[in-house]
Amino acid sequence: MYSISYWLYHFLYYVCDRIKNIKDMKKNTFFLLCITAFFLQNIYASTSIGIPVDIYVSFNDSYKDKGHIMRVPPQIPDVYIKNHLITFDAFGNACTLELKDAESNKVVYSQTIPTGTASCTLPSTLEGYYLIQFVCGNLVYWGYIDL
Repeated sequence: MYSISYWLYHFLYYVCDRIKNIKDMKKNTFFLLCITAFFLQNIYASTSIGIPVDIYVSFNDSYKDKGHIMRVPPQIPDVYIKNHLITFDAFGNACTLELKDAESNKVVYSQTIPTGTASCTLPSTLEGYYLIQFVCGNLVYWGYIDL
């Protein structure tokens, strides 16, 4: 199977070859406008649901007393924020959303997220830089957001 860079290289090679062979400037202009519209459409689509949040995972329970347990790395959810609306991949189990002040590490907001829920709205009174945590059993998904 070919990588994306392989296909991108051949696509760009083909485009450059076509541009060399086309004599009419109107066709070049139309072609460049089409490519620009394609890339702008992809950029708009990725930002319409919000700004992506970098999420990391850690374990509450380290399993030190339970011997050598082989674990599969947990799937990290995609999380987006737009104003005070947080959108994320639905969790398989109920979990708790916690917002902690990034400086003092005090919990300023907490909410239980039911199974299958894919978004929640934070209070509009919250403003500043926060640590967001999704506590799901012994897994904690966390990242930083700026409201």
